[in-house]
Amino acid sequence: MQDAFRALKLGGRMVFSFMELESAKHRRILFDRVEMFRAGREWGHLDTFLHRDWICRWAAELGFTAPAFTDGTDATHHAAFWQTLVAMDKPAPGAAAR
Repeated sequence: MQDAFRALKLGGRMVFSFMELESAKHRRILFDRVEMFRAGREWGHLDTFLHRDWICRWAAELGFTAPAFTDGTDATHHAAFWQTLVAMDKPAPGAAAR
């Protein structure tokens, strides 16, 4: 997040997805990955498991606007993504904080 903030132009947006530790379905995946690791089996990619409050804290400390979260089952503005999506902006000069 720190490097994204550095690289973004003023008014730029950072968007990423993550697995929520508060979600029972996402936690199940975490536990499955741990068991695979213990069994010596590899998984083809890395999953990121976070808490929303961690993201909010890091965003505030770095200077991003307040993060906006979209639950992975929300299909209001796009197809359901399953993972949680988060978007935050690097404020433009003179922009009011959200």
